[in-house]
Amino acid sequence: GPLHLGMTEEQVSGILGKPQLRGPAAESGDPSVPVQEGKTSLTVLQYFKQKLTILVRSGKVSSIMVLSSTYRTPNGLSVDSKISEVQTAYGTGVVKEGKYGPDVNYPKEGIRFLCLGEQVFGIEVRMPSGK
Repeated sequence: GPLHLGMTEEQVSGILGKPQLRGPAAESGDPSVPVQEGKTSLTVLQYFKQKLTILVRSGKVSSIMVLSSTYRTPNGLSVDSKISEVQTAYGTGVVKEGKYGPDVNYPKEGIRFLCLGEQVFGIEVRMPSGK
């Protein structure tokens, strides 16, 4: 889509408009962790209608979390795909037990799939490791 890593916050706002929620984010990127303004270089932008969470580090988009099946990976995967489809497309990946089910990470590809049981409910795109 029109969003990509490395964009400025202004470019994101030019495409999506003003976020419904904007504030400092914990270094982990977890928007549920409270943090004081000025104590982090990370900003979270929440677009509830589009089901997007965007993390901005030092003025540039560093992570895009998608919770809507509107968006697809180049392999055609989306929220609602099954974990087996993800692993067929990308391989086994680094699997950790997440809060709601498996969290399947592909650091070299810069993509992570969050699952609820066998179903993908979130896809995060970030800079591939080693780049």
